[in-house]
Amino acid sequence: MITSLDELVAYSESQAEELPALKDRILLKRPGSEKEEADRLTVLLPQLPSSYVSVAEEIDLLGVSIGFFELSPTSTPGVSLSEKLLRCNKDAGMRSIFERDGVYQIGSWDADPVAVAITSGSFQHGQVVKYSVGNPALTPESLADSFEQFLCIAGSLDEIRAKYADEDDPSEGIGDFEDGFEEVAPPNYLAAWRKIAEVVLS
Repeated sequence: MITSLDELVAYSESQAEELPALKDRILLKRPGSEKEEADRLTVLLPQLPSSYVSVAEEIDLLGVSIGFFELSPTSTPGVSLSEKLLRCNKDAGMRSIFERDGVYQIGSWDADPVAVAITSGSFQHGQVVKYSVGNPALTPESLADSFEQFLCIAGSLDEIRAKYADEDDPSEGIGDFEDGFEEVAPPNYLAAWRKIAEVVLS
């Protein structure tokens, strides 16, 4: 299981070597946002958790994904991370729900918004949650205590997906994912991630 950003970056580098055609989409590059851009993030989105901003400074999140997870909102190429986040949260169809719950959308899983909590209310500050775009009334599922923890879980799941990709039954990897989950995150998040794993490893 992947338990640190160093291990996550190393995994992305190995995947980029194996899949050069996808390199631009899967390689996590260092450094991330320059100080000026990081400062802009906190000005334009003042409640953005420092735990998210620190990861954005360390790793370039623009236009890259881990498995089915897009690590930044999709928009016109060349747009900065701060502008992408600002536009996404200003124009989001689920804006009223995000405001109610005290979250900013920061990415997606397939079409489902992935957000980070900016207040302590519905969720703990800094917690990462996933909404259902098909059924916005559903209670969003909590995925991680922090953005870094979320990335490590997503990377671990993708690592298992890659390991079992050529097997007759990739779903056998779910057991590996469950067995190692607590190396990365508390067990209270496992149920939500198991649903995701069942899709990824199908």
